[in-house]
Amino acid sequence: MATAREKATVHSQAARARMMGVKSTLTVADWLDIKARHQGKCAYCGQETELSPDHIHPITRGGENTPENINPACRPCNGSKQDKTLDEWQNGRPAPRLYGRALLNARLKNSAKNTLQ
Repeated sequence: MATAREKATVHSQAARARMMGVKSTLTVADWLDIKARHQGKCAYCGQETELSPDHIHPITRGGENTPENINPACRPCNGSKQDKTLDEWQNGRPAPRLYGRALLNARLKNSAKNTLQ
């Protein structure tokens, strides 16, 4: 079951995406499913803590607010990534311990395909 905070976050992300003119299909149920697939852990560092949706391909760069473009991230990872791509975020620093690397790579490829279409 989603908390009030999670519902508010998903709805504010949808509003932000609409304002930016990008596709937005992420639902609260999608967000809960994404968190469950990552076993409640940050996709980047594996920390089991409060998570927020992170756009793999940032909305400010044309990324969509869709389940395929969302990873669960802890506040420190999400805050440091900001509107950077994963490559930019990792450039010049040790790569974060990507949790579920195969899942992440598959989602990145899918996100890239959707962005190019």
